Amino acid sequence: MPHNNQIRGLLTTAPFFSRRRGILLFCFIYFALNLLFFGRYPLVHSDESWLAGLTLEMMDLKSLAVTEPFFDLFPRYPHAIKVLFHFLQMPFISLGGFNHLSVRLLSLLAGGVSLLLFYRILAPSFGEKTAFLGTGLLALNIQFILASHTARQEVVILCLLLLVFYLGIDPGKKDSGAFRQGLVIALAIGIHPNAFLIFLPALCILLYRLVRREVKLKVLGLFFLPVCTGAAVFVLLSFFFDADFLRHYLTFGSSVGISADPFGRLRGFFVFYVKLFYSVTGTYTVPRQKVLWIFYGLILLGSVALLGVDKQKKHPLMVEGFLALVGLNLGLLLIGKYSQPSAVFLLPFLLLLFLSLVHRLRPSLKTLLPVAAALLFAVVSLVNIRPFLASDYLQYLGRIEAALPGEGAVLANLNAGFLFRDRDFRDYRNLAFLEEEGMSFADYIATNNITALVVPEELDFIYENRPRWNIVYGNIVPWYRQMLEFIEKRCVLLSEFSDPYYGMRINAYIAKKDWRVRVYRVLSPET
Repeated sequence: MPHNNQIRGLLTTAPFFSRRRGILLFCFIYFALNLLFFGRYPLVHSDESWLAGLTLEMMDLKSLAVTEPFFDLFPRYPHAIKVLFHFLQMPFISLGGFNHLSVRLLSLLAGGVSLLLFYRILAPSFGEKTAFLGTGLLALNIQFILASHTARQEVVILCLLLLVFYLGIDPGKKDSGAFRQGLVIALAIGIHPNAFLIFLPALCILLYRLVRREVKLKVLGLFFLPVCTGAAVFVLLSFFFDADFLRHYLTFGSSVGISADPFGRLRGFFVFYVKLFYSVTGTYTVPRQKVLWIFYGLILLGSVALLGVDKQKKHPLMVEGFLALVGLNLGLLLIGKYSQPSAVFLLPFLLLLFLSLVHRLRPSLKTLLPVAAALLFAVVSLVNIRPFLASDYLQYLGRIEAALPGEGAVLANLNAGFLFRDRDFRDYRNLAFLEEEGMSFADYIATNNITALVVPEELDFIYENRPRWNIVYGNIVPWYRQMLEFIEKRCVLLSEFSDPYYGMRINAYIAKKDWRVRVYRVLSPET
């Protein structure tokens, strides 16, 4: 019989067990395991049905120049800045149907590709063993899991960010790499405006190389050519969709803080990180991970110290990872829109710095510290995910559907949007503009032929705690009392049920009590 060492040697040299195939197997296992709970964590956010609903409208009308059908009073104008993301969603909706699982599948696949790219970034500098450990760290991190389970653009942008970084790390391809980086960034503009957060890290690294005379000035031209061309194409296409695109887009930007003054941006930048540290949020799921933010802080301090004494710049990947972080933070500051899901963009580069620090230690610690970090990440992820495993989004939709009358539009929360594939509905965000349009609540119901109301207890909570939570639906004071009066005089209760997870969208109060959801039928005026 062969010796154990011989068996081990055969396994490690056999093509099937090669490390390249091993990383593919790892990503497949990651994908399969996440399928078990990606529909329950995080809770389905209204942004997911918002984006998917717009994709569905594009598919139904066979046009990209459309706006969301569930918004009529809420100001929306068509543009091309994220049309490629809707194109990506279309085959998933066509094959899997209009539901949260099919659109989340796109994010999970993008997460898997991100893991492959991260491995390819790490392997040349750290070796395949450390690259495996680093990829495992990324896969186990709760911020990455959250992004990979949410049908938004962040994980797709992260995938493209890693691709751009990967295209630029091979010294033999720096000239041609810049052009290809620009092409990827140009495509990213069609995914989300956060393509700027891919552009700035790449630019910072190119400028650093230019200063060190590692590349020539023409490389910047090769980089900017596709970026500028792509930006021009998407902007011109947006003007084709909406002749007043620039004014409308800037107006929307000012509503989310993009037009803030420099002091306001700096204050917002600081508050952004404070909120991430303390897990303060509105309706987005923000993981509880104070211990990880302390860990990230230590990584940054150690990296700055090492880079400060490394006069010969013997760790180019570490330098470029640090520059990528600088570019990302500069991008957040310049954009001024501090969206909490954007935190995932920082993660790969923080891990890159961590592995760079560990790589200088003695061999035993090179493995021990990443394994210890992986265990920490796994525990934090389990603590965050476990409370949500009891949620049931399909049950929530089923209870609403069972109570609805057979015809007419529905006024409901957008987090139930996946229920309305073949039925008109309107979201509560429209009601903030009733006064501006000279309408009452009753006028709105009649104008839209609304025959049912889905009223979460969340509205009562927001009104009782006004104006603290105006950020959710706008100021509900002008129409909330009108709604109660309308319900009393013109509605009949069809169903009432509790859902501690979907009866409340404000993250701090989810699952804190059995939040009630009521479904009413609107009586005809003659009744």
